Amino acid sequence: IDQSIGHGFLEVFGSAPLEAGGNFLGKKFEQEFGHERHQQDKGGDCLAMPADKVHAVAASSQQTLAKPDMRMTPHRSDSIEIVLNHPGELFVAPVPDPFAGRFETRSGVEQLVRELTLDRAQRHYRPNIIFRMPGGSGVAGHEEAFEAALRGYCADRIADLDLDSQQLVSSGRHALLRGLGFLAACLALSGTLSNTSFMPEFIHRLLAEGFNIAGWVGLWRPVELLLYDTALPRRDRAVLRSLLSRQVRFVEG
Repeated sequence: IDQSIGHGFLEVFGSAPLEAGGNFLGKKFEQEFGHERHQQDKGGDCLAMPADKVHAVAASSQQTLAKPDMRMTPHRSDSIEIVLNHPGELFVAPVPDPFAGRFETRSGVEQLVRELTLDRAQRHYRPNIIFRMPGGSGVAGHEEAFEAALRGYCADRIADLDLDSQQLVSSGRHALLRGLGFLAACLALSGTLSNTSFMPEFIHRLLAEGFNIAGWVGLWRPVELLLYDTALPRRDRAVLRSLLSRQVRFVEG
């Protein structure tokens, strides 16, 4: 009895990892139809699978394939609402006070630009923009003044970003000229050392390859300035320009 129980215990628990890591559907299919196929093979008559079970398997497969992947369609809100404690926080970063529950360190416009930057990948996504301030903050009846101030701020920031982009491009061009000169010198030294014979083979080959690599590495900074450093100002400028053409609401309460 002990041997039979121990043998069964090993079979049950020894087969679990194989089922978990193996073909579970294949084992289930074998359980469903393996017995009937065994009976058919045993009798020497190769009969087709019963029609009702064929339809059941097909229906189950279609239901599995028809299930939508909810991760591919994330929910997006139709509006971006930014809550401010004071109208001055629209352009000036507030002072955080963790003891009072205030942790924000960005101004209202900076928060808005950040939100729009995250959603900029969706070209047709144009949410409603709402700035909400406490009651009695002086927004009611002065919405046009707030909108004009916001547009003026965006225009000024766009001008600053244009200057930043121009400076980066100018620095990148100068760095590119220096990098190309450095690359030419390194390639010349590499070619000269490759043809020398007064040093051991290993030494002059090491120096020749080293100058070759160093010359190409010298072009990394110009490439970084022209391709990567200019991307952030260009992105922020595009977001601010799109903000100029959007309707922004200022509400109290």
